[in-house]
Amino acid sequence: MLLPPRFVHLRWSFQSHKMSTFALLSLNNVEPMKMKAKLTKDNRKSKEPTKMPGFLRFWPYLLLILAGLILYGNTINHGYNIDDEYVVEQNPVLEKGWRGIGEIFTSRYVRTSGNLGELNFDYRPMVKFSFALEFLLLGKDPKISHIINLLLYIITAFCLYNLLRLLLKDWHFSLPLLITILFMVHPTHTEVVSSLKNRDEILSFLGAVVAWIFLIRYARTQNTKLLIFALLAYLFAYLSKSSAVVFLAVYPLSLYFFTDLRSKNLIWISGVVILVAIIAQFGPRLYLPDPIREIDFIENPLFMESSFFKRIATVAVIMLFYLRMLFVPYPMLYYYGYDTIPVAGFDNPWVLLSLAIHTGLLIVAVKGLRSKSLWSFVILFYFITLAPYSNLFTTVPGIVAIRFMYAASLAYAIAVVYGLYRLFKVDFQSKQLPLARITGPLLVVLIMAIPYTVHTHYRNRAWKNLDSLYHTDVPRLSRSAKVNAQYAGFIMNRLYKTPNFTLDDPALNFRTNKMIGHFKKAIDIYPDYFIALNNLGTVYMRLKHNPDSAVFFLNRAAEVLPDNETAFINLGSLYRDQGDYHKAIKTFEKVLEINPSRLRAMAEIAFLNNLIGNHEKAQQVNDQLLGIDPGSELPFLYRGNYYMRQGNMELAVHFWQLAVERRIHVPTCIRLAEYFAGKRDFDRANYYYNLAQQGRVEQ
Repeated sequence: MLLPPRFVHLRWSFQSHKMSTFALLSLNNVEPMKMKAKLTKDNRKSKEPTKMPGFLRFWPYLLLILAGLILYGNTINHGYNIDDEYVVEQNPVLEKGWRGIGEIFTSRYVRTSGNLGELNFDYRPMVKFSFALEFLLLGKDPKISHIINLLLYIITAFCLYNLLRLLLKDWHFSLPLLITILFMVHPTHTEVVSSLKNRDEILSFLGAVVAWIFLIRYARTQNTKLLIFALLAYLFAYLSKSSAVVFLAVYPLSLYFFTDLRSKNLIWISGVVILVAIIAQFGPRLYLPDPIREIDFIENPLFMESSFFKRIATVAVIMLFYLRMLFVPYPMLYYYGYDTIPVAGFDNPWVLLSLAIHTGLLIVAVKGLRSKSLWSFVILFYFITLAPYSNLFTTVPGIVAIRFMYAASLAYAIAVVYGLYRLFKVDFQSKQLPLARITGPLLVVLIMAIPYTVHTHYRNRAWKNLDSLYHTDVPRLSRSAKVNAQYAGFIMNRLYKTPNFTLDDPALNFRTNKMIGHFKKAIDIYPDYFIALNNLGTVYMRLKHNPDSAVFFLNRAAEVLPDNETAFINLGSLYRDQGDYHKAIKTFEKVLEINPSRLRAMAEIAFLNNLIGNHEKAQQVNDQLLGIDPGSELPFLYRGNYYMRQGNMELAVHFWQLAVERRIHVPTCIRLAEYFAGKRDFDRANYYYNLAQQGRVEQ
């Protein structure tokens, strides 16, 4: 059968795939604008990930849920752990319910005080808000908090899988699924999931991934609502932890690699995201108190390093550490600091090896930029996400940390799975792949997942509580001054709270000697370690009753930080207990030279002047103290102590009562309760006992 010429031309055009749009329009008598709209719509659809049939759409999510439960199900019964007291365990703001929401958004993330003064730093309101909401709806229970951490991790996996499906839209869905699974099973995530304090890492990365999804969708559809959602998600990420700043570089990079966005639009979108980051970073400074946080030598030796070349060399060692931990995540430790990664020079062979490896990676990345190679994207993503923690631009606490690798482990997962598909010559750009074609990569990922899962389980057990964490990690951190001092301080606080403490008890004596050993190890690593010197001096003073050793270590502490009054207060207390009242007075006067408003030192001076019979001087100092703080309980408390030493219990009790009327002092309340119980005045005994309980809760 012969066809008219125009139909012959049509068939030829379709067969050769060279028929123009205008030819189609003329043949079908369709208006050009309508056909253009139809083609645009079809093109947009073609840029979305290929939909999987029926049940296949849901089983990957079931697999991710199962993986999350297998990996971190054993964290559900965990308690609180290191640093949780700053954020969740002992944070009264979180227990105020809705009344505390305003304070959460107008206060710093961490507020505490200690021997080295007050700490007040960072701004992560979304993390504290999540805990406040949790307490309000479900109550305060570490088990619930750990369940929520696990759920957030699984939700992150869902979002990450969807993101990868968007980025790798033309590739088989098994590739993003295996990448997500390998990301989930990586053992370096244990610190993020198992530690409640590190919920900031989960929320920040989750928000950043959600923003990433919306940005990619916006770039492909130009739907303004998606851009708004992306900006809100990124704001959430940044207010969870400012480490989301790295995505200011990741987003434009991914828009370049995975979309057809023009340079002009790419710059415009990136600028809007940067503006949100600037608002999130500098806006809260208008109403927040000034941050008080210094990273000292004991946390990071680069803080004091002035040599540019040594800094670069040490950065190379740090980057090699992170790279090694991505491939061989062992041993993972909760903290590092001085002197676990010593400052290095270019004569160090590890520095040269690291520079060679990372220079090679950068060359590969740059070569693949124009062709938009996935290898190029993965390498650049790795460098970008680790850059803030490399110590190249700024020093970070602990010099390195396992939790810093959370985002970077995604680069590792992509590189490994993509490399396996290339190695086994899998046609991953085919939408239909039989299972047999991906058996090789699948088996390798499963083989890797087995030791990773076992290691994750083992590491999770270490994060069960503080005891288990110290028991697991401290033996491997013999070169960390802070860890040894921290562990010794942990034992010290427990010993101070032990009722009827005596060195005659072999177990208590053993723990005391163990504590002293770790304090001395910390001092051996860093001889000018103020906290270790001061605490060791108090241990010899209070527990060992060895005044000579106490004086030695307290004087060393005072030499290290002569402008810090803590060691002088301890020395003054030691001289007072030894009966050397004149020396004690001079030491407490030194405290007032350093800090004229230190009320305890003033009360001690008044007390000591009473003991040596200088009552006029004592009264003068007490009046001065009340002038500074009219509601202070200290003048009455110390005056009561003075009369107790004189054997006048009636006057002692009178002044103690005046003291606790002004401010609850738990030991004095207990002393009053015991006094009235001995007098069989049980009403007043119960009153002061209840007051002591109230004081404990408030503390």
